Amino acid sequence: MQLIEETSSRIEIQAILSGYYRRILATNGPLLHEVVSMCVAAPYPPYSALEMNVGDSTVLGIIRESTSLDLRQIRAEFQKRGDYGSIILDHKKTGNLNSFIRVKERALGVSDVFGLMRGLCRMTGKNSSAEKKRAILAVIRGCTPIESKFLIRLLETKLKVGLALQTVLVGLATAFSADPGLIKEAYSKRQDFEYLVNQMIKNRGDFESMEIGVVPGIPLRPMMAKATTDAERATSTFEGILGEFKYDGERVQIHGGCGSQNGSYENGNQISNYENGSQISNYENGNYENGNHYNHNCEVHPLTKIFSRNNEDISEKYRDVAGVKLSDCDFILDGEVVAYSNGRIQPFQVLSTRKRKNVGEIAVGVCVFAFDLIYYDGQELLDLPLKERREILRANFTEIPGVFQFAEGALFEKEATDKMMVLFGKSVESGCEGLMLKDTDTPYRPSHRSNRWIKLKKDYLDGLGDSVDLVVMGAYYGRGRRAGLYGGFLLGVYNDENETVEACCKIGTGFDDEILRQIKNELKTGGRSKRFVVKEDPDVFVEEGTVWEVKAASISESPVYAAGATLLERGLSLRFPRFVRIRSEKGVTDATTTQQLIRMKQDANESGSDEWN
Repeated sequence: MQLIEETSSRIEIQAILSGYYRRILATNGPLLHEVVSMCVAAPYPPYSALEMNVGDSTVLGIIRESTSLDLRQIRAEFQKRGDYGSIILDHKKTGNLNSFIRVKERALGVSDVFGLMRGLCRMTGKNSSAEKKRAILAVIRGCTPIESKFLIRLLETKLKVGLALQTVLVGLATAFSADPGLIKEAYSKRQDFEYLVNQMIKNRGDFESMEIGVVPGIPLRPMMAKATTDAERATSTFEGILGEFKYDGERVQIHGGCGSQNGSYENGNQISNYENGSQISNYENGNYENGNHYNHNCEVHPLTKIFSRNNEDISEKYRDVAGVKLSDCDFILDGEVVAYSNGRIQPFQVLSTRKRKNVGEIAVGVCVFAFDLIYYDGQELLDLPLKERREILRANFTEIPGVFQFAEGALFEKEATDKMMVLFGKSVESGCEGLMLKDTDTPYRPSHRSNRWIKLKKDYLDGLGDSVDLVVMGAYYGRGRRAGLYGGFLLGVYNDENETVEACCKIGTGFDDEILRQIKNELKTGGRSKRFVVKEDPDVFVEEGTVWEVKAASISESPVYAAGATLLERGLSLRFPRFVRIRSEKGVTDATTTQQLIRMKQDANESGSDEWN
């Protein structure tokens, strides 16, 4: 990791990773999935709901007991450096360990750290913070300074070395001499490195034979759309056109019959189906002193689970939806959940008031609008054309008004632009954002941002162009009535070619006092991320991961901003950007990309519009 941190070239980083993976594969293949999982600082898949949850107070306590620094000194250093790992590296290295219980240093094994990470995920309850602290200290006391640095970062799930998921996947593919595209596609269908690596080892040399099937209870990365302001041109190559309302809510994947399929995991258990019944087995060894699995047969109760676009389990947030039986068969639906009251769609801001956890009384009613079917009755439907998936969806599910409905839409011929715009107007009047235009012959491609799915938003009718989703990179201290808060922010687009975030604008409008206070409390300051490309530093950098929706009047060329500067003569910036909302369900890789921003400007130039120009 230290070598990667000192390397700026993505190609070199991939070479370092693949070389290391090859050595692990040659000497201890079963260990490889642990190494790969640690490269993304995630001991379990994102859908498992198992997280380490090591808070700042625990990290502070560990550093205090591992060095001679007191809490005030640690906080002061963190304000300067934004990295707890570097603090423990320097102070353990210089011998300021008067309060440290010394043990003989030894090289820390991968399984030692991975076992600790998984163990922390299992520690819950009132005394879990103290329990976690003891477990971490027991390991870190035997660490070298450099090991301590990266162990602390792993616990925070932020390695800070510029190592993106796509780079990890390419490195893994290269280590096996496999097609990176094939490995990326496999991971997008099942985001479980343990399962993926085991399949790659089992099918080495014949990776197309890997059994990476779709399973209810294990979410896929959703298929995504590209934006357009010209419906006729965007759909000119479509075989048939499906126009559907673009709902202003939260993208959800609903899984029915979870726990009825081989390989489904629920509360750490693996479920296997046999002719005479089902068996539940512990997900991992080591739960008992002898290290054995504990197996037993019992009835398996099918469940309904709901996942976000980032594959997080949000079933508790929408427990009213999860409690509705939609089918006797197992299924995976793609749809959008919106706030809904008295037969009307409510604004997204109403939906955003729903709590994610510890949900008590449900104050905001919701309705799910289903628009795709990925899996049904034991059959994977990804390769079927959209028109067939839609027919299966509508033939096998029944609408429940105000609870579960099909996305409203219509089929069009290529030249039916006028009819599309009538549906567009109806969508806007119904409280939606605009239209989704889809090629009826297209298959479902997880994680792909496809030009066979197009979004046409109402902002186009307003003359404002499409809104964009930008990554928060830094902040500027507020003055006057905003003193004590942040007064402005530096935002950027995601460059998916080199996995960086490129600054494209400063923003200071669209915020009320309440949202500014919320942002101040939620944004975590830190050192400059290795992935941030900035020409002029803000007052403070923030930890990457926060995404906001932003509207702007236009896009212009700028020597001040880095967005697109490696592809164009100068960078691009947004003119008169305005904050719309926090997109908590989106991560960095879901943000508007550099190429999308360039395309928006090109579209504006070709149309002769003053907007986005």
